[in-house]
Amino acid sequence: MKKLIIIVLAACLLIGIPFIIMDRIAENNGDFNIPSWYETVRIKLEEKARNSEVVYTKELTNATVVSFMIQSNSQTDSTIRISSDKKLIGSNTHEETFMISNMTGKSYLSPKMILQPGTYTITVTSKKTEGVVMIGYQETELNSSEYERLLKIDQGDLNNPPEGYELAYSTKLSGLDCTQETVYSLSLDRSKNIGIAVYTNATTGKATVDFQGTYSNFIGLVTPKVHTICEQMESTFQRGDYEIQLTSKNADGEIYIFIKK
Repeated sequence: MKKLIIIVLAACLLIGIPFIIMDRIAENNGDFNIPSWYETVRIKLEEKARNSEVVYTKELTNATVVSFMIQSNSQTDSTIRISSDKKLIGSNTHEETFMISNMTGKSYLSPKMILQPGTYTITVTSKKTEGVVMIGYQETELNSSEYERLLKIDQGDLNNPPEGYELAYSTKLSGLDCTQETVYSLSLDRSKNIGIAVYTNATTGKATVDFQGTYSNFIGLVTPKVHTICEQMESTFQRGDYEIQLTSKNADGEIYIFIKK
C-alpha cells in the first residue's frame, strides 16, 4: 500500500503544516510519537477543566523558529493557543489557535512559527475529561542574516530565497483567475530530498499553492495576509511525478515559488 503524506491548509514555517500524517517519525512511544529530541509538555485532561491555562512560556532573546508537534488521545476537543507579544513573521497576527482531539500515532498537528525576540506563551482550554494532550516543541535560533532575509519577505520583498534555492515560478496575481493550474512539474526517477519555499504579499482574494504528487500532497501552502511565508519545507520524496499548482481569484500582489533540488 502506498504511503501517503497529507497536509491540509499548511503554512510551513509560520503555521507550517498544521494537519499531517507521516510515516517517518519515531515509533514505540505508546499512543504518542513525539520525537525524542523535542521538549514536551504533558497535559492530563482528567485533572481539571482549563480555561486559557498557561502551560509553557519562554522569553526569546533572538529570533527563533519554533517547531511544534501536538497530539491528543482524547475524544473531546482541546484548544491550543500559541501567542507572542510580537507580530508573527509571515502573518498579520500575534497568535494562532488549534483544535485537537483523537490524533495519535502517525497523525499530529505540526505548526512552525517564526518568532521575533520577546515572550511567547502556550495556553490550553479543555474540559475535564479522559485523555492526554502532548505538546512537543523545538526551538532553533535564527542567525541575524536569516532573520533579516525573512523580515524583507515579510515586508513584501519576495525575491529573497534561502541559500541553495532557485526560482521555479513567479507572477503578479492581479487579474489572474485560475484553479489548480500547474506552474511547475517535477519527475523523480529515485527518492530525493526536495525543498520548497513559497512567498506571497497578497492581502485580498484567494491565492494558494498546492504540491501534488504520486506519494505526497501538500495543500494550501500560503494564504493571503494570514500565512504568507512557506519557508524551506524540505522532505525526501519517493520516485514519481509531482506538480506545483496555483489557484488565484481576485487576489492582489505577487507570488514567488522557489525549489531546492
